[in-house]
Amino acid sequence: MENIDFLGLLPCALKVPFQEALGAYVKELEKCEDVSTLHYSLVGNANNGLSFFTELKEKNDLNVLPDMIMAPGFNSFYYQNIINKCKESKSIQASVPESMNPLWLDLDLIDPFNLYSVIGFNPTVLLVDRTNDKSLPLPEKWSDLLEPEFEKKLAIRGSNPTKEEKKIEFCEGILLNTYKDHGEEGINKLGKSVNWSLHPSQMVKMAGKRGEGPSISAIPYSFAKLVKCNENISIVWPKDGAIVNPITLLVKDIRNKQSKIMNDFLFSDEVGELFVKIGFPSIHSNKNHKLNDDTSFKWLGWDFIHENDLAKLKPKLNDIFLQSYMSK
Repeated sequence: MENIDFLGLLPCALKVPFQEALGAYVKELEKCEDVSTLHYSLVGNANNGLSFFTELKEKNDLNVLPDMIMAPGFNSFYYQNIINKCKESKSIQASVPESMNPLWLDLDLIDPFNLYSVIGFNPTVLLVDRTNDKSLPLPEKWSDLLEPEFEKKLAIRGSNPTKEEKKIEFCEGILLNTYKDHGEEGINKLGKSVNWSLHPSQMVKMAGKRGEGPSISAIPYSFAKLVKCNENISIVWPKDGAIVNPITLLVKDIRNKQSKIMNDFLFSDEVGELFVKIGFPSIHSNKNHKLNDDTSFKWLGWDFIHENDLAKLKPKLNDIFLQSYMSK
């Protein structure tokens, strides 16, 4: 990642509008003679960033990082070896605005070690489709999905990292939160409930169609709101909260001139409005995070992250889940 000032590994819904806004910002910057070109790279679909995180994990070296990187999910930033490397660094420091969305304090999203900035998050909700099963009860909270009545009813995000790799990787946010609340037994039960491994766009396309589609999809809200709800299709916001999938910013040295320029863009009103329009709550203070009147959120928590090495826990939970998922 040499000569890259900013790398953005972006959720699908964010890629195009973010690219357009950043492109316009850079074009304005280039009109100023005293501002050098800002070099950046944007990658859509979080799975496309897996090779980058594999390199970071294997080399255990922060030098593979660009000056600034923004990435979704519980990626390698949240692995103990990388957290420790960041702690040892004398220049890495969280970039947090003086005034921020009060939700960040309510959910305790501020990194206690002042290394990372969660600048927004992608909430996961439930899309319930009773087109093929009118008798299906509405789940009220995440734990309901572990009950026998929801066996083989659920779809969650899953993907194959590479064409050569056949092993499916399932949504880490759902697996980690299920394990936190219900242990390995909960992961086993969840595996029995899940019958589809899909991209969110596939969940949207299958909604309302007669046949063998999922009755319930655990789906990012940004995709769920694209579905036209009716008497059979509804978005359920779990009472215990939509799962928080963080969008994390790591800055190697905020004193760097280019990092300061990029930082100004990331914490601008324009980016805050962009996040909220898509359906991502943002750290920006003047943006309304209330996507619905009764929204609440479920954050994994810094204590859990620091007490568990996610580099080991994530593949372990994925294997336990996969065994249960494939045994049906």
